[in-house]
Amino acid sequence: KTKSSFTIKIIDTICWNSISVINDVSPDKIVLNSTPHSIREFVFCKVAEYLGVEVYFTSNRHSTIPWKVTVIKGIDMQEWVKLESDNGVMLISEKGKKHLKMIRSTYDEAIPDYELRRKKRYRNIRHILISELKNLFSNYGVYFPFRLKRLVLKTASYRAYKSHSSEYLPEHKFMVLFLHFQPERTSNPEGLMYANQWLAARKLSQVLSKRGISLVVKEHPSTYRNHFSTIWRDVSFYQGLVALPNTSLAFLDVDPFALIDKSIAVATLTGTVGFESIVRGRPTICFGRANYKGITGCRF
Repeated sequence: KTKSSFTIKIIDTICWNSISVINDVSPDKIVLNSTPHSIREFVFCKVAEYLGVEVYFTSNRHSTIPWKVTVIKGIDMQEWVKLESDNGVMLISEKGKKHLKMIRSTYDEAIPDYELRRKKRYRNIRHILISELKNLFSNYGVYFPFRLKRLVLKTASYRAYKSHSSEYLPEHKFMVLFLHFQPERTSNPEGLMYANQWLAARKLSQVLSKRGISLVVKEHPSTYRNHFSTIWRDVSFYQGLVALPNTSLAFLDVDPFALIDKSIAVATLTGTVGFESIVRGRPTICFGRANYKGITGCRF
């Protein structure tokens, strides 16, 4: 309750400051170089829209498709803006062609640099948990109880995922839902109403089970290799997933490309894996505002 009250006070302060700034400057438009996702940026832009100021942002930063730049209008609707230079033809540079060739190869060659660094740093999840425990006791301070509680919840959450996951894939047709690491802009706000990814899983399960198709859910490895959020993951989250009809969890370290190739289709909010799936010949459903939306093979 105290934490919620503190958060509300922060938002209230940002709102009033935003109103003051916008009234003083009177901008016609606000343009950002990426999706507003920090609390200050997001609230400021929401206030601006409420006061009638148009908000635009680009999605070329850390883009899934490095050679493609898109301009988006609106925080909630996130409508694509057609540029005068956009004639419907996507020209691909030599660097882009190498990027596509890499995606068509093996996951070891296509793994993102940040994931490769984390994979080298931490051999496995057990190693991560032990390292964090040692670090916790070597940096004892006022936040020790909170950090210890988070580590305990992280361990319990990982054990829940591991106990419910299986190395065996369904023998019949199945679709894969790749979860996002959270919190991150790719799910909130770009994931729109599906920032709670269980909602996307439930939607897929309802549709697929009627057609005799299974749903396999794959957790993002950074959920346990990176900063862990108890807001987005806990034991009940995974229990809720496996309780859905025809739904199972894949091993955390399973080869993503192997999952893609064996599936009939892939689902994600806005993840890179959606574009990779299209390149590897599998249709993709994106629940959020992915910058590859509109490419042949992608459904929104």
